[in-house]
Amino acid sequence: MIAHAFEEHHLVDVLVDEIRGMDAEDPAWTAKVHVLRESLEHHIEEEQEELFPKLREAFDDEEMAELGDEMAEARAEAERWAEEHPDSSAQDAAIARASAESESE
Repeated sequence: MIAHAFEEHHLVDVLVDEIRGMDAEDPAWTAKVHVLRESLEHHIEEEQEELFPKLREAFDDEEMAELGDEMAEARAEAERWAEEHPDSSAQDAAIARASAESESE
């Protein structure tokens, strides 16, 4: 299950890198964003329904709190990176827009 999750994370990384290197007007760009969105939704669902319940069984409350702290720290680090790379914000906004558009399809 963990190896599968890592592969899904890798797929997301690859798609994001490809999308960032593309022109948002390229028809392939929208298709990649759509695939990215579907992949993320699938991955999140798997983690919430399969992985997280197993983690709750395997770890005690203190260990879960530590894991939560580590995840919060990783998120904060990602947010700092985004702030330090303002050029990526326009592309990220375009990805969000395309994702919202694909929801309405």
